[in-house]
Amino acid sequence: MTEKTVQISITTKINRTAISTEITAEAVSLDGEMIKLMIEVLKEAITGGLEAIDNQIRERDPKGWQNLGSEKHRVITAVGEVEIKRRVYRDAADELSYLVKNRIMHSKIQRMVWSIGNTLADVE
Repeated sequence: MTEKTVQISITTKINRTAISTEITAEAVSLDGEMIKLMIEVLKEAITGGLEAIDNQIRERDPKGWQNLGSEKHRVITAVGEVEIKRRVYRDAADELSYLVKNRIMHSKIQRMVWSIGNTLADVE
């Protein structure tokens, strides 16, 4: 008699940190379960990679940046939404708000930069 289930384990290593993801799938739904497993592995790799980059940035805080702590942040990726912890710094929005005596939100600056960047890309 043959087995009707299969156990699959995938280990991802990001900067010396190993993350294992395992499933037990029935033969009839193996392809669907494998797709779910791969999406989960990709999400874990993206989360780990982004947090590793944040840690590298922390090691080289530029002068004038003030670390205000960390916060949870959601990122939309090709494989879905992931939640990461990232450090928050005092940056241009606070400084510009002070200079113009009017509150400027980070998202407003981001939209302005995107708009200018898109215009430049269209010209090129």
